[in-house]
Amino acid sequence: MQRPSIAMAASVAHMDGFSANRSLQILAVQDRYNTGFNTPRVTRHHIERRKFVPFNKIYKPLAGATLVNPWPLRRFDLLHAFNRVPLGPTPFVIGFGTHMPRAFGREQGAAFETLTSQLLSSPCCRIIPMSQAAQKTFLAQHHDNPRLEELRAKTVVRLPNIILPDMQDWLDPDGKMDELRVLFAGGNFARKGGCVGVKLAEKARAAGLPIHVTVASILDCAARWTDPSRPEFFEPYSSCWMRRT
Repeated sequence: MQRPSIAMAASVAHMDGFSANRSLQILAVQDRYNTGFNTPRVTRHHIERRKFVPFNKIYKPLAGATLVNPWPLRRFDLLHAFNRVPLGPTPFVIGFGTHMPRAFGREQGAAFETLTSQLLSSPCCRIIPMSQAAQKTFLAQHHDNPRLEELRAKTVVRLPNIILPDMQDWLDPDGKMDELRVLFAGGNFARKGGCVGVKLAEKARAAGLPIHVTVASILDCAARWTDPSRPEFFEPYSSCWMRRT
């Protein structure tokens, strides 16, 4: 398992002239959950988490940017951001899961160009996709940028900070299974595959297969990225859910 993105702060700072043994003052963007698995559990560095400005509530084209609460005033060696590009002169690393900057279909706009310039600027020390798939998406997103190689040089994949314990595989492909239980968990029901879970349950019931599907979701079907834009598309799934509850 690779180290989480913010855990590379010491090596980034060392390359920028800091002592390898120095305890750094790191400012991390406080969000709903992402910094939970992108920050180290044990570190000699001081990490302070602060709230950020959700520009998407003010001006949607700037949804991929943010400013971090400056109070109380304090000097930080490094800022760790996630998904939203921080504006300002503080050196930063930024992690992301899909696109960078997040443009939501506005890749040709001035806001996108501004945020890309920020990624190419000297304060941006590292661009850190959470997976190889995110890295490919990011590079494809900027395929026509004449400075693509500069973006590529700043990119380092770091997987989420999770513990994978050593354990014996309990699934015996040659053994008999009385029942297969599948759990779908995700607030974004459509985008994260909830429709597939419903179809699986329907087909399993029709075929008499011992497959049990549990859905834990707020059933959010708002149109995002891959979601169908027609509300009626989801009616068979929502009606199926209501019958089961």
